[in-house]
Amino acid sequence: MPEITQTLAQTRTLLRFATAGSVDDGKSTLVGRLLHDSKAVLVDQLEAVARTSAERGFGGEAGGLDLALLTDGLRAEREQGITIDVAYRYFSTSERSFILADCPGHVQYTRNMVTGAATADAVVVLIDARKGVLEQLPAIDELESENEAFRFPVQLVIRPQGGLAPSVDTDEFRDYRGYAGQISSGVVKVGDSVEIVPGNYKTKVVGIDIAGKSVDQAFAPQSVNLRLAEEFDVARGAVIGASNTLPESVNLIEAEVFWLDPRSVEPGARVLVKTGTSTVQAVISQVIGRRNLATLAIDPADKIEVNDIAHVMIKLAAALPFDDYRDNRRAGAFLIIQPQDGATLGAGIHTNLELVNFSI
Repeated sequence: MPEITQTLAQTRTLLRFATAGSVDDGKSTLVGRLLHDSKAVLVDQLEAVARTSAERGFGGEAGGLDLALLTDGLRAEREQGITIDVAYRYFSTSERSFILADCPGHVQYTRNMVTGAATADAVVVLIDARKGVLEQLPAIDELESENEAFRFPVQLVIRPQGGLAPSVDTDEFRDYRGYAGQISSGVVKVGDSVEIVPGNYKTKVVGIDIAGKSVDQAFAPQSVNLRLAEEFDVARGAVIGASNTLPESVNLIEAEVFWLDPRSVEPGARVLVKTGTSTVQAVISQVIGRRNLATLAIDPADKIEVNDIAHVMIKLAAALPFDDYRDNRRAGAFLIIQPQDGATLGAGIHTNLELVNFSI
């Protein structure tokens, strides 16, 4: 048990963040500097960067380093001096561990940026102010994660019996029923009161299992197996949440959608909507407009095209409990999928037009 407690404490200090900004504003250089200063660069990597910097005349003064080369891994990136793909890097300080997504700035690779930022706890936006290096690298140690309510989309019901688990002691696990999945947000403890949708069942958590061992608590993004006080008809797609926090299930949602696919879409298009472990048929019933990136206002539009940030109404074939994205990022986010070929058409957030329609 002590080693499990220690692992939980270490995981709690993990922060995921991404870089964003226009091309050539220094995103990759910042990431390279973070890796260099946190001593997360191997000697041979540093030597290779030094050679390439000298060959291409990068790095400013003689012997200088172009630290952006530490993250620009594709050949095309190194040759052009730009970021195309999302580069994930791992490093740590004395305070916590980090997973960093270095996202591209070119408009044609905006889809990659959205992918990299989708799972981030924070985003660092860089603007080239021509003011030199500012002492900001400690700020990331002080970032606080928001306290979101507990959400647990059920992925699988565990009943280790018979032919499904021939090596399991039948008598010991005769009445075992667990709900497996990944905690999307918040913390759960043994004894917590929870509710389940669909069904609006209320019960308590009587056990939490991780990798075959029982623990007293778990938190996002751990994959766990929950045991509940009562047995309910709960299947994949159900959501378990902290009592009195789950929103009402709805079959019509208002959302902002970032369109990833080169195929445009108009009202009436039939799609699939995936949130958590639920995937339901849906129709884009209305395109309210698209976000004007110059003014941030919503301009009228009758269809959605690639790289558009559109405000839409989506009608679902089955009611789902969508949180508002500002209250819970993961429980308020979803994907739009093409039913015929399974392509991801767009990434969306459940929100309210009145609260996000602003201009500058």
